[in-house]
Amino acid sequence: MSSSDAAVVDAGGDPPKKHSKQSKGKDTRITKDSASVEDRLALSEDILSKVGERYTEMADTFNSFNDDVRSMEESVATAMATFRGELEKLQGNITRRDEERTSLIEELVTRVDEVEDLKTRMECIILPSPIRIGPKLEPQVSCLPQTERLDSFLCSSLFLAILMMEIDAWRIFLRWRSRNAKRPLLEEPLKEKKKLTSYKASDEVKNERKDEESKVQEEKKQEKSRRVYEYTSGEDDDYVRPDGTRRRTREEWARYYKQIKESEGFDVDPSPVTFEFGLTALTNFEDEGLIRCTKSAIEQFNKENATNYEFVKIEKTTCIVAAGYWYNITFQATDGGSGPKTFQAKVFYGICHDIRVSFCRLKPVAG
Repeated sequence: MSSSDAAVVDAGGDPPKKHSKQSKGKDTRITKDSASVEDRLALSEDILSKVGERYTEMADTFNSFNDDVRSMEESVATAMATFRGELEKLQGNITRRDEERTSLIEELVTRVDEVEDLKTRMECIILPSPIRIGPKLEPQVSCLPQTERLDSFLCSSLFLAILMMEIDAWRIFLRWRSRNAKRPLLEEPLKEKKKLTSYKASDEVKNERKDEESKVQEEKKQEKSRRVYEYTSGEDDDYVRPDGTRRRTREEWARYYKQIKESEGFDVDPSPVTFEFGLTALTNFEDEGLIRCTKSAIEQFNKENATNYEFVKIEKTTCIVAAGYWYNITFQATDGGSGPKTFQAKVFYGICHDIRVSFCRLKPVAG
């Protein structure tokens, strides 16, 4: 076959198919759209599953809420039934007590009427005005024949009966009083109960603190207003009483007041042999009560300042007697990490061995 024939054949047959660019773009777009639709379907399925789970949770929550509401309704109904029963019992008790009181009063009135009747009969039988028969006085009988005389045994029996009737009447009255005194009180309103239940332990602690603060302030006021003995007598300084005591001299009083003012009462000389009582220094530092007061003071200092000091020894102590012992103690204490430090404390030691610490501090530096 020649080349011309081949050309003719090619011209007469179907030409070869060729894909255009436009058809390729449509195919890729369809593929992308189908992929996005599948993704959206998967996402919607996930959302639907989550919505179903959330709906299940909400249904469970709602069912539990309904159960709680039912239990609350049942408890409220039970409480109301109990309250009604108690109220009915209380009303029944009140009614019964009123009936008992009425019956007791009626019985008391009946006994009183019987006593009055017996008294009237006795007055009718025995007249108060006596007549003289011989050397003795005998009562005149008015309601009985004059030939009969009332036996003494009958009189005593009647008086005894009257006395017993009066005793019974008083016994009934006292029994009624005792029962009426034990009568139960009506319940308080619900608001008062709520107030009582809302009272917390913190309020008790606050009240205790207020009481302690008021006690400390009262003690300070008493201490300030306590009378200080002054030299106001016209006696001589060298006057000596028969028991060997004397008055303080003017110089001793001046030194005494100066020491109290400068040391706030913590450094005062021992009291001379006088009959005036006041703040005086002590020399016996081994007293058990004094040591207990000192240890209580350092314990309070540790609690207030979060420290761990321990008592070592007492340096000085002054004391005044007023319903107990007021100690002004100067002592040493150490925390183990450094040398001992000097403290000052004011402590009250009562007659019943009760201890109250007014304050405890480090000794101020003299300046």
